[in-house]
Amino acid sequence: DADEKVNGEAFFITNAEPRLFWGFVGDILAGLGYARPAKCVPFALVYAIALVVAFLTKALAPFVQIESTFTPLRILLTTCNRQVSCEKARKRLAYTPEVP
Repeated sequence: DADEKVNGEAFFITNAEPRLFWGFVGDILAGLGYARPAKCVPFALVYAIALVVAFLTKALAPFVQIESTFTPLRILLTTCNRQVSCEKARKRLAYTPEVP
């Protein structure tokens, strides 16, 4: 419904073409003047390192308190395939991109 409130909701505003998430992030970084991510690290390597970090964090817990955000779950979440789309903005906000 167009009359429904959208206070506090998040919308992806794009040029109406569904985009892969990391391509979208690269566009934002480039627009802010930062370099796009150029290197690709193999998933298996990063996931294995995250498993080792998780193991060490638990093994050392009785001796030292370590809080790591580099977890296997975070690696899985950041590497899964996702697309961003402005379809919600079209439906709820009557958004139309101004793309020539």
